[in-house]
Amino acid sequence: FFFQAEDGIRDYKVTGVQTCALPIYIEFDGCRVVWRRLGDGPPLLLLHGGYGSWRHWVRNMGVLSDHHTVIALDMPGHGDSGDVPWYWTVEWMAEAIEAAVSSAVGREPILGAGFSMGGIILGVLGTVLGNRLRHAVFVGPNGMKVPTAPLPKLQSLREIGRAHV
Repeated sequence: FFFQAEDGIRDYKVTGVQTCALPIYIEFDGCRVVWRRLGDGPPLLLLHGGYGSWRHWVRNMGVLSDHHTVIALDMPGHGDSGDVPWYWTVEWMAEAIEAAVSSAVGREPILGAGFSMGGIILGVLGTVLGNRLRHAVFVGPNGMKVPTAPLPKLQSLREIGRAHV
């Protein structure tokens, strides 16, 4: 598996990441949880979006692994990980990911980034990890039901211009 640019040139950095980041796994509640580990430094967990896999992050892993131990996980039910049990919940998913992270880096504090569904799971994972999750980046995590402050009344540019004349 490699990415090929429009000009036909293969992206060997991506191919290198895929070659170096070999799959590692644990069994959690009858489900195989697979991740890739690359680099050295403070642990950085990357969670993909729905219908995705660790490959969502493959173009970022090389540069991130220069300063971090990157853990790019295939969430249960995705990629190379096993199927989720019929009774799974987002809390179950967070516990499965916590088990994988603990297997990968022990009890070290981690950084996390989650894209879309991965962001939702990362939010729940934060309740499992507590202060072990030091920083989290959420990229398009729809459906989190986070309360927002009321938005100010929108004004037209003409109204704004008149107010400053």
